[in-house]
Amino acid sequence: MTTTAINFRMDKELKADFEKISEALGLTPSALFNVFAKKVVANRGLPFPLTIDRPLSLGEEKILLHEENIRLGAIPDDSTLLTADDLKNARKNYQ
Repeated sequence: MTTTAINFRMDKELKADFEKISEALGLTPSALFNVFAKKVVANRGLPFPLTIDRPLSLGEEKILLHEENIRLGAIPDDSTLLTADDLKNARKNYQ
């Protein structure tokens, strides 16, 4: 198999973190990038979803907190939607 070089730039801290993780996995950074490239080719795209991070709206946060507190048993299943502060306090009391 003939190999070729590829060069690109990345943040210095990101590179250091990537090298640490590569080493922990027993791979060189080059080998880890080859694994990534092979997965991209096999999947014909990224091997993970590409999303845009954005802050949650207050309404979304309230719903997620409400669902999480129900899941944890901090509030009953049939409770009405409480304020975000009510939900945070319920969770604190549960833990």
